[in-house]
Amino acid sequence: DISDIKITMEESYKALDTLLKDDATFKQVVEAVFESIDTDKSGSIDIKEIEVFINSVCKEMGIGQAPDKAAIETVFKELDTDKSNSIDKEELGKFLRTLFEEQKKQLEASMKKQIHFSLISSEYSLEQHTFPWFHHQIFLLKK
Repeated sequence: DISDIKITMEESYKALDTLLKDDATFKQVVEAVFESIDTDKSGSIDIKEIEVFINSVCKEMGIGQAPDKAAIETVFKELDTDKSNSIDKEELGKFLRTLFEEQKKQLEASMKKQIHFSLISSEYSLEQHTFPWFHHQIFLLKK
């Protein structure tokens, strides 16, 4: 289970960097994520499937209260760039690329802060982090 894998921020950064540079691997990730959300196997994702997926991710991450319907509708509308009331693989791929690029930037900033902090405190050690998909997006929904 991907949510059980713990890796350091540096390893996460390298994995995201590789994923974003390797189109074939990125496409496989998009396919896997799409298939896990498209539960009715229709070839597109509707708002109900997004809601079920987000609630599932929240539960896996131990977030007690999932985002409300209005927040889920907002996310869906952002993903549905062609306004077809469904999300296709291309739309999901664009979202995932943006999400992974943002996570990479945040990891890079965190690593720079840790390097600065480790220069100040020799007792500081790199903390392990869980790298669940959509962590950042779910966090934003809770705000």
